Amino acid sequence: MHFRVAVAEYLPFLKLEMQNGNVIMTGPLAEAFELLAQRVNFTYTLHRGANDIWGIKGSNGWTGMLGMVSRNEVDFALGPFTLTYSRFSDFKLSAPMYVDDVEILVPVFEWKLSLFNMLAIFDYQVWIVLFLSIILLCLMLGIIEKCDNPDVPFQMGFLKNLWNFTRTLLQKGKLQRPQGYTRTLLTVSWMMSAFVMSLTFSGLVLTNLLLRKAPKIDSIQDLVTDSDVQPVVEFQSSIYGAFRDGGSEISHKVFKKINRNPTQCILSFKNMSTTGMDLVYSRSFALITDGMGLKHFLYQRVQNHLPCNFRFAKQPLWLLKKVIAFQQTFPDELIHRINHV
Repeated sequence: MHFRVAVAEYLPFLKLEMQNGNVIMTGPLAEAFELLAQRVNFTYTLHRGANDIWGIKGSNGWTGMLGMVSRNEVDFALGPFTLTYSRFSDFKLSAPMYVDDVEILVPVFEWKLSLFNMLAIFDYQVWIVLFLSIILLCLMLGIIEKCDNPDVPFQMGFLKNLWNFTRTLLQKGKLQRPQGYTRTLLTVSWMMSAFVMSLTFSGLVLTNLLLRKAPKIDSIQDLVTDSDVQPVVEFQSSIYGAFRDGGSEISHKVFKKINRNPTQCILSFKNMSTTGMDLVYSRSFALITDGMGLKHFLYQRVQNHLPCNFRFAKQPLWLLKKVIAFQQTFPDELIHRINHV
């Protein structure tokens, strides 16, 4: 017996190369499939799926390797595919080869102390208002002093008031009592405001030094509610299809977040291991795929001496059962023999 088999590269389990116009596969899954062919006594020709796409069901039918099976271009597809209801309905499937979890890989928050961390305690609007209030008060007091004593240069009064207010802001006190009720009222009001502002600033600095706020994403609900982190999924994979076709509200919300930025949030499997991991490292994205794939991505980064500040969310999304997909006309007896190897 000879079969046409659709395959797609799935590192580290299956690596594909072209030799003399033929597709050659290597890796643990290739060795297992070769053993399967010997036990069941069949030969095969490999056909690589376009762009290594697994396949989902759309308005025009199935795509990727599953599309090749549905169009009778191949007898079956090695995959391994995630067992879903739509795949079970349209194809004959083998018994699960192995099981895996859908995991969420999230960034690890890094807290770095620098001079500009202190400036970030207040928003820039607060700093602008603070600066303008000092200038305005200095101008007002300078005008009042000029009216009371025309012989005093305006610039000298302005600079003197600026120095006094700067000392007040730095909690250094004031050297002398201001003359006149108006100047006293303005100065006291500013000193009280500066005192509250200084205490607020020092309290926030201490809080940021002791309590390092980090984004906490331990479930898909956390990922949906965090507006600063976007999910990344594999293009036309079962996980992509589950979010697209899922009937739950959480699935719709995840798919909506994915479609806000499809060029970065929908990647091929190969790009997920490079571009996708870099996006997660930027602390603005989270990668959603099978656990074995994520472990391989991390192994690749270690081998390439790249930073690996990542962690897995505590709650996996769901269980994956990996199967082989056959044509509907494929003999049941052969599937039964394959299942018992």
